[in-house]
Amino acid sequence: MDYVQAAKRGDIATVMDLSFDCVVCGLCMLRCPAEITQPLVGILAKRLYGRYLRKDSPELAERVKAVEDGAYDAEYAGIDVDEPQGFVGSLLRPRLGITGTRNREDFKMYPDYMEESLRKVAQTRPKRLELAKKSDPVYRR
Repeated sequence: MDYVQAAKRGDIATVMDLSFDCVVCGLCMLRCPAEITQPLVGILAKRLYGRYLRKDSPELAERVKAVEDGAYDAEYAGIDVDEPQGFVGSLLRPRLGITGTRNREDFKMYPDYMEESLRKVAQTRPKRLELAKKSDPVYRR
């Protein structure tokens, strides 16, 4: 509630600071007699602060300049985008010390004992889709 008072005063930096811990649950909106949407006030203040009041970071400017100058081109050239693990996998696997390759079979979504049930679901899928398209009820009385 304190950041609503700061918003009324026009102190966007204080609103941003005080609303940092807000989890946007909306309970304060239900209790507010003035029907103020406090979480949205906090979000607006954060956006306004980020767009207009934030100080420029010299570290960020240095990093952007390094990227533009090509300091990381050699590292990006070694990335195989067509690799089965994808871009992120090809980038992180060497850094994490992961060697070798893995197949999709190594990462099963369902345990082995569910294979029979999944097979039956796949077999009955066309029939279920056909029944879903009909306007008649599927159940029988």
